[in-house]
Amino acid sequence: MRTYNQDIWERIFAAAKKDDTKRGDSEFDKRLLSHEELVRDALKSTPPEKYAHTARSLVHFDLHPHNILTDGTDLLAIIDLDSLRMLEPMRAVAFALHRLARQHVVHTLPEDIEQATREATRVFLDAYTKVSPLSDEELESIPYFIRNEALSRLSYAMKDYYFNNNPAWKGDLDKQTATIAEAKYFEL
Repeated sequence: MRTYNQDIWERIFAAAKKDDTKRGDSEFDKRLLSHEELVRDALKSTPPEKYAHTARSLVHFDLHPHNILTDGTDLLAIIDLDSLRMLEPMRAVAFALHRLARQHVVHTLPEDIEQATREATRVFLDAYTKVSPLSDEELESIPYFIRNEALSRLSYAMKDYYFNNNPAWKGDLDKQTATIAEAKYFEL
């Protein structure tokens, strides 16, 4: 599992503030630094050890509409089994919820994104809890796991960029900072 911490981010922000002609992408540095407050706030509200005690199980970690086969009424199959991971079940629920709610918003283009996300969350959780009930603590952990996963992915991408000079994951900056910002829409 990818991880993050304050020290890693201090090094990343320092590297972004340093004029490094080897990388030669000061515009990207500025974009990252424009998200510094968001990332710092997320680090404070999402300590990586908060749910470290949580049991792990085998879960599908890329559950979204393209990996679900239905006949229009019933679930027929879940595909993309290379996405199976040993993780906290609520991490997988939160990740699937975020992906499905985001797809809903993208396809419906609502005027009020927050309200549409909250409605999609309600629909998802109503259906999910009929099969697998969730405790209040589990429900409250959803925004945490959304932020935690986004911070982990963003940390991985930015460490690879700044310390290994690998630009392959630069596109994750906007995607993961948007996910961090959207996590508040999933507070119940």
